[in-house]
Amino acid sequence: MNLRDFADTASLLAWQGPQYALSPDVNDDWIASHRSLCQAIHRLLTQPKSSKDFPEETSLEWAEEAIVWELNARILGAILASAEVSCCRARLEDYAHRLVIRASTVRAQTMAPGDGSPRLPANELRLKRFHQRISRWTDLMLSPFSGNALALSFADDPNRCWQFAEEGAYGQLASGCEVTRVLRMTSLRRTVPNREISDRGRATLYREAVSRELSILPAEIFDHSGLLKTGHQRRLDAHLSGGNVMKQTALQPFVKKMFPHSN
Repeated sequence: MNLRDFADTASLLAWQGPQYALSPDVNDDWIASHRSLCQAIHRLLTQPKSSKDFPEETSLEWAEEAIVWELNARILGAILASAEVSCCRARLEDYAHRLVIRASTVRAQTMAPGDGSPRLPANELRLKRFHQRISRWTDLMLSPFSGNALALSFADDPNRCWQFAEEGAYGQLASGCEVTRVLRMTSLRRTVPNREISDRGRATLYREAVSRELSILPAEIFDHSGLLKTGHQRRLDAHLSGGNVMKQTALQPFVKKMFPHSN
């Protein structure tokens, strides 16, 4: 089975997994399959690669995707295996770091130019950025299960909570575009029930979630009470109400101003 097959299988597991992880009775067969899959993907990532595992035109794409799904499966396993998610954090981060280091080796082997010229500086820069994104993704995937604000906001619908974490984080990693996740994360404001939290609380929750993820949200777009300033809020709401925000383009200058380091 090659890397593409593993990624497809892992993606199916990731969609099916949460319903068991959040269920009072965890399915023993699912746990066994999950552990087996983790081991299989890990072996594939750490063993010498052949050309059939990494076709030249897609080697980088599939190497990164497999890492993402491997972490997805590992985090599910950690949640199932530990009553206290925070206990798993250090191990997960260490494992993520080792996977990313391995990915950089794969890149050097499969993506080097034919003339043999060195690409190490570019690889190191990409590796650093990818590692930062993996760390943020790990934070977001763990957060719904660690009793923080995101978990509270979806208390009535844990599956929606997982879906938010899944779509918000994986979408950004798959595209390599910071703006993608910023736009997707804005859906948080629409999913917090009005009856459970005030406008001020919802805006504060939104700000905390985004700032924790990106750490570059400028304070000046919020007023003294923690709400988005009127002009920003109106423009944001107008685009959120337009359906699929991923296809909206007029909001991009606004996002670029808010997040100058975005792609």
